[in-house]
Amino acid sequence: MARGSCCWALVVGLAAVLLLWARAPFAPRNFWGEDGTRFFAHAMADGWIRPLGRSLAGYFHFLPRLLGAVGTLVPLEWAPAAVFVGCLASVGWFAATIWLAGDRLLPNPFVRSAVAVSPVLLPIVGFESIGNITNLHFLMLAPAAVVIMGTQEGRGRQVNDVLLVTMAGLTSPTTLGLAPLAVARLASDRRDGSRRPAPVLVAWLVGVTAQFMMIATMVDDSREMATDRSVPEIGFLFLERVLLYNLVPFWPRIAGDGFETVTVALVLRGLV
Repeated sequence: MARGSCCWALVVGLAAVLLLWARAPFAPRNFWGEDGTRFFAHAMADGWIRPLGRSLAGYFHFLPRLLGAVGTLVPLEWAPAAVFVGCLASVGWFAATIWLAGDRLLPNPFVRSAVAVSPVLLPIVGFESIGNITNLHFLMLAPAAVVIMGTQEGRGRQVNDVLLVTMAGLTSPTTLGLAPLAVARLASDRRDGSRRPAPVLVAWLVGVTAQFMMIATMVDDSREMATDRSVPEIGFLFLERVLLYNLVPFWPRIAGDGFETVTVALVLRGLV
């Protein structure tokens, strides 16, 4: 791995961290949603290991579980800040990985840098926020996709990319949606003369398989699969709440009571 590439990756990762910190000033002082009520609370009650086998909404959240446990290492009043630092570190990791792994797909370093930090520039008006560990499984899809289609030159990049893709599979079943990219990567490698699947493809398959095996055998309550956030509903919710709700300024779900409560300030926040 070239030293210059590593330096630029660190710069891009730091830029993503600073952008997220600027956009989520509330995060170091507050737990958001499941960050506190589930991931941190379960780690406080049961330690680091046992919560990894607990499902939420019908699937398993490996990375948020780990980061939620980080909050137990500091005094209680500092716990939200500690968890947010874990969120920042993860986002920086994602951005740096996109910059490194995307060199073949995006040879222009400035375009690649823009793509790497784009997840933290998305509109965040609404019920969801990018400044928490609960929603990291959405942000992980971007670097996982780039890693699957990218190149792994050098042992360091290979280890990093394998770790990220495995973590993505263990964190969310939506990683299965990257299957077309995995097939395309396999076909591309075959055309280039490689007879073995790339390590990142094996890691992706292992992570996804482990996630669905755990869903099939270890879900705490089968009724979780019937909730509005269960696995069969993830695709719809991602389209409706993440894409349409956040990217279309006047999408009806911006306000629960209808269009009349949409203000100019709210629309501007959604576009900035």
